[in-house]
Amino acid sequence: MIASQLNIPPALRSEKRSLSPAKHQFLLMLPDQAERDDLAGHLHHIADVFFAESTPQAIGILETHPVHLVIANGSAGDHGFCCYIKASSRYAHIPVIELIPRDSFNIRLQCLEAGVDALLEKPVSRHILLAQIDNLLTNRARIREHFVLSSHMDLSAVSPSVRADEELWKRLNQVIARHLSNGDLDIHLLARHLYMSRPTLYRKIAEMSNMTPSELITLIRLNNAATMLASPDHPIGDVAKMVGFTTRSGFGKAFQKRFQMTPSAYRQKALSAPPYIQNYLSVRRAPAAADKSI
Repeated sequence: MIASQLNIPPALRSEKRSLSPAKHQFLLMLPDQAERDDLAGHLHHIADVFFAESTPQAIGILETHPVHLVIANGSAGDHGFCCYIKASSRYAHIPVIELIPRDSFNIRLQCLEAGVDALLEKPVSRHILLAQIDNLLTNRARIREHFVLSSHMDLSAVSPSVRADEELWKRLNQVIARHLSNGDLDIHLLARHLYMSRPTLYRKIAEMSNMTPSELITLIRLNNAATMLASPDHPIGDVAKMVGFTTRSGFGKAFQKRFQMTPSAYRQKALSAPPYIQNYLSVRRAPAAADKSI
């Protein structure tokens, strides 16, 4: 259930992900070996589990793996790792669960003040643990799906709620906008213009948007096309070329998959809407002036 709810809708899946959609990556920072083994037994069927015994070791795992959830020991009253995650623009979106003793008011209060997303009392029930994880990941999936399914989403809306890697995200947006009509726009071109290796950029895009580069580019192409179609200024074939599709048939199929209607039906519907709706739909999100440094 968790895996199916966390993934981006099927219409946007096109490239094979580095992480299997059936499994996530969880980080357990627990000092007790028996406790680690017990939780790993509960989680192995839904996640690849990484273990850390100290904050520096846990931070090292965060920096090298796309961690989807953290489970830590809150019993000792040391919530430094949670504070680090929630203060970091790169990791603040990761849900944190802390395990605490029963009837521990002070520890519970400290956890909440540190920004912990959920508290579970020891000994942890397997069913409650899995239900809590499902809730946390599902809520984050709903936020992503809201942006992905929004017909007129501004590009900035895809960026993570914590504005992770904001400068890189801004430059990425600029490069995509400048090359939107290029049908060959892909991870190779993006990496070249951003002076990054392809694997690093792929990982960064996945962290920031939970989409592959191809999914992100296609999403932006189609959203821009929808904005253009709301105005009668350009024939549908020209709109397809302006957003980087090489054939009208390919554009039509992609548009239908995203908006559940053909481009011509979308235009007809948009142009028959009340004037104030038409004005909203036809607002162009024009690329910024060319920046020769990009």
